[in-house]
Amino acid sequence: YKDYIKILSRQFVSPASSYGLKNYTFYLVDSQYISHIKCYKIRFSPKQRKRELLLDGEMWVADSVFAIKQISMRMRTGEDVNLVQTISLYNEFTPVKDSVWMLKKEKIAIYFSRPNGAPGLVARKTASYKDFVFNEHESVLDSLFVKNSKNVIISDSATLRSEAYWQHIRFDTLSVSEKQVYGMIDSLARMRVFKNYVNLSQTIAL
Repeated sequence: YKDYIKILSRQFVSPASSYGLKNYTFYLVDSQYISHIKCYKIRFSPKQRKRELLLDGEMWVADSVFAIKQISMRMRTGEDVNLVQTISLYNEFTPVKDSVWMLKKEKIAIYFSRPNGAPGLVARKTASYKDFVFNEHESVLDSLFVKNSKNVIISDSATLRSEAYWQHIRFDTLSVSEKQVYGMIDSLARMRVFKNYVNLSQTIAL
């Protein structure tokens, strides 16, 4: 694992790094099976009077191979990151071909501070991964980085799909907050005022 986790151009010391024991205190608090893998829950907290940017949280470590199965972290209270109130991260890994552990899901939420009573802002990112491919032919890998000049054409039927259809083909479920944002954006897109602003912006841009 990398020694540092880069967030907003700032380097946080990773609890799984070679500097972990110097910057964190670890506690073994639980054990259980996750996806048929025995894991140990380890709580970590920053040591006092450390100048480095540190994180606070817990991780589940797989038995015998010592790979991280899940890890949840948040920025230490009082850290000096411009305009940021707090940061939380979540990573989930899965073994592929019984030897390689790949990132299955990652979440990050950044809560920005509210200067002078201004409205708060929360930035969220969620990404899920599946169908990992190893040892692919070089020509196939090279084609992924070749610029494709073809236009992306969206089928007319895409806008006619039902909600049940999207739930069926989505391989990961939405969280409660993601469902709320999904509904909010859908409602916003139907508002006449919003449509007028979009049309005006497009007219000015053209």
